[in-house]
Amino acid sequence: MMTMGTRKTNTNKRIPLRMCITCHQTMHKRQMIRLVRDVDGSVQFDSSGKKSGRGAYICQSIECWHNVFKNNRLEHALKTSITNYNREQLVKSKDELLDEN
Repeated sequence: MMTMGTRKTNTNKRIPLRMCITCHQTMHKRQMIRLVRDVDGSVQFDSSGKKSGRGAYICQSIECWHNVFKNNRLEHALKTSITNYNREQLVKSKDELLDEN
């Protein structure tokens, strides 16, 4: 029996799947980029995937990154309001992160 959000491999090890908050495409957790809301309400990139806090996943396509701030999709997914300063920091970090990948 397979649970929702995981996929079995031949070794019966479950691979966690996550859905992009903009395009709703399901992919492996490691293929996506996680954004996390800290206790103080700021939003950061989580490269390890293990930071505590409410998280949201975005695929690495440019279209999804352009749409993440439209219609408050990120704010809705993280259940917080994002300040203009925090938004600017995320855009700068996003450019650096996408250049590495």
